[in-house]
Amino acid sequence: MDEIRFEFDCDTSVPHFHGELEILYVLTGRCAVMTAKNNYLLSSEDFAVYNPYEHHEIYREAGAHTVSAYISLPILQQANLGRVKCCSKLQPDQADYLSMIRMNLAVVFKEVTDSPDLRRLQILSHLFGLLAILKSQFELPESYELHPTQEIERIQKVLIYIGQHFSEELSLQTVSDLVHLSKSQLSRDFHKILRISFSDYLRQLRLNKAEYLLRTKRQSVTDIALECGFSNTNTFILNFRQQYHITPGNYRRCYEKQASPQPQEGIAAISGTLSYMNLLKYAAKEEAVLPLNKRSTLPTRIEIDTRENLGELQLHHNDTTSLGWAEQLLHEEVRDAVRDSVKTIGFQSVLFFGIFDDSLDFYHEDQNGEPWLSFTYIDLILDFLVDLNITLQIQLGYTPKLLTKDRQHVFGNSCIGLPDNLEKWKFLVSGFLEHLVYRYGIELVSLWSFTPEQLLFVQYGVFSLEDYLYYYETTWKILQKQLPGVMWKAPVFDIDFLSVDGFDILYRFLDYCRQKSCLPTQLSVQSFCMDHAKYDRAVTENRIQAKMDQQPGEPAPISADESVLQHRLQKLRSCLDEYGYSDLPISVFGWNTTLWQNDLGNDTCFKAAAVVKHCLESRNLVTAMAMAHLTDNSERRVMNSNPYHGGYGILNYYGIPKAAYYAMMFLTLLKNHGDIILAEGDGYIVTRSGEGRKLQILLYHYCHYDEQNHLTEWIPLEEQRTIDRYMGFVQKGTRSFAIHLQNMIPGNYLKRSFSVNREHGSSYDQWMTMGAPDLQNRTQKLYLTKISTYGALYENVLIGKSGSFNLSTVLDEHEVRLILLEKR
Repeated sequence: MDEIRFEFDCDTSVPHFHGELEILYVLTGRCAVMTAKNNYLLSSEDFAVYNPYEHHEIYREAGAHTVSAYISLPILQQANLGRVKCCSKLQPDQADYLSMIRMNLAVVFKEVTDSPDLRRLQILSHLFGLLAILKSQFELPESYELHPTQEIERIQKVLIYIGQHFSEELSLQTVSDLVHLSKSQLSRDFHKILRISFSDYLRQLRLNKAEYLLRTKRQSVTDIALECGFSNTNTFILNFRQQYHITPGNYRRCYEKQASPQPQEGIAAISGTLSYMNLLKYAAKEEAVLPLNKRSTLPTRIEIDTRENLGELQLHHNDTTSLGWAEQLLHEEVRDAVRDSVKTIGFQSVLFFGIFDDSLDFYHEDQNGEPWLSFTYIDLILDFLVDLNITLQIQLGYTPKLLTKDRQHVFGNSCIGLPDNLEKWKFLVSGFLEHLVYRYGIELVSLWSFTPEQLLFVQYGVFSLEDYLYYYETTWKILQKQLPGVMWKAPVFDIDFLSVDGFDILYRFLDYCRQKSCLPTQLSVQSFCMDHAKYDRAVTENRIQAKMDQQPGEPAPISADESVLQHRLQKLRSCLDEYGYSDLPISVFGWNTTLWQNDLGNDTCFKAAAVVKHCLESRNLVTAMAMAHLTDNSERRVMNSNPYHGGYGILNYYGIPKAAYYAMMFLTLLKNHGDIILAEGDGYIVTRSGEGRKLQILLYHYCHYDEQNHLTEWIPLEEQRTIDRYMGFVQKGTRSFAIHLQNMIPGNYLKRSFSVNREHGSSYDQWMTMGAPDLQNRTQKLYLTKISTYGALYENVLIGKSGSFNLSTVLDEHEVRLILLEKR
């Protein structure tokens, strides 16, 4: 755009003069700035505004980076902006207005570098908004006197004239006549104030303009030379080579060659370091409250006959939830999270693993090697869950260290090797089951389900399939002896691995079970939507097992398939049907959009739309979907004290709901009110109650990971607090829906609209608005929980005799909205 341009780490080897208004923004490090009246130091996120032809010099310390916005004179004239005095370092009392300038500047920067042609009007809107702030709050009154010397006033007049006429033939005599000085006097004054000669300044100005045109325009070298005031091409080439040590033509070719191989566009092409986020994060704050200013598409038009019946709605998002390690249920903050989510989301059962883990002090041996069991901690956990009146799904693992010699393979601090002594293993499992029946009664325990150690560790190469199958059969026989006919959900395959390795391991398992008559009641699987083909299996395992101080990155790349969970479950279902197991149900033991417990997108609104999308798409393929995990506490591997560190729970480790939590709640409301499906498509589902007095419309705007901008390495705490996490997703802009409902029952309706977006329902975004505090006291936590609840709007609607109703709405990126219409 001609109205504004950006330059990074501007060359400061010559005095800084230009005919545009400059906003100098410090991204990282520090910069010393000298002007005619002030010397000061700018730090990271400081900025200063310089009027056209205002003398200033900049000295960056090593490692410092800046970005400068240059606003053209015609735009300044349209805004009727006079001279301003604006510097964040010198005017701390204007903090609110300085923040507004940062937000507008950040949005303009983002839009100019992303899509200046498509977003021209929005860019100008924010640009004039920025200038309006400068004019109303920082413009100097006409009577304001800077007390410049007469020499400075003359030189400023000279610089303005040079800036307007540099492309013409200029001489020292011409400008000296302008200010009524002799050539020698003007030459002395010019060098005294600017510390550069008149001829060198004019040459430098012309070369700077030429260098910019070579990078941005397709004009010939000759045309550029003449446009920039050089008398002929040879003179231009000679001066350009002296300045840049390369000819203009070669400079352009080198620049194009350097830029062309980069697949990124826009921000991605310049954000090689995280330093730009010290500006871009302000765009995130501005865009969060102005979604309608984003790029939008044509509305999705939906025609719905409310008498339609496309089948019964089956949702499994709240059939069960994964609590992670059993030991976490000894902590009161986790118990509070379970209580609240059972009440709010309506979880009917819970699953957890590690009931035999050494952290619960369960298995012991005396000095003669005779085993004995201690149920103290196990009873505390199970008593709590039984009191909630929910069903339990218990994984019979991990293996106590006394029962295995495999100390190499650990998950956290837990052994995942198989037991070496199966007789002692039989004693352990039998004793555990007998205790359950004695304490809770066989009627209740028979309603629970059990699963053995996960077969997915075979896929990791921890133990062989042959060893696992023998262990599996042994465990199954013990269970059937104690609890005949109990639910046996086994053996937990990782379908992400199956998509890479093939289904041979599944077929071998099923063949063995058919031979030994030990088929599971349901086939359990997990998926974290990863593409394991891109990493060596050992790399993934090492990153998962890495110690906390090693700060591992993403264990495996995310899949580029937006509907990967649905597609992999469909493939699994197809394979089971073809192999003669069409009656074998599939239960999802654990799923998430990433295997990484420090993926910063996990805390954002992205997860809300992802939850709705995957739960709706996969609902007819499974009998249960347990999201891993309910809270961040279950991870065991929190890298730092940041309350939003990218954990994949739907509550953070303080028990504060994230956006995904409310998305789960919306699905429960849909499940409780909508029996019959009326319409379904990309980004929406519409249902009604059996008698038609209640209508439910669930909308979501899912934006997938951006492979170019998605972070794959752990970053320090301070970067986590400042980076714009939404840059890691595809920028689709807003999405609008136009819905026409027909054949409704006439009468008065209550319309309730619930929303989760960056303004409502996202505790992460509210935490950022608060300044990303450490949440050191209960008051802060309660306040954050209260202000980050979902949005709600209530309206009365009258449906006339025609039974028609039109509804239109706009969703921001990653937004989820539930609209309920209930006849009074």
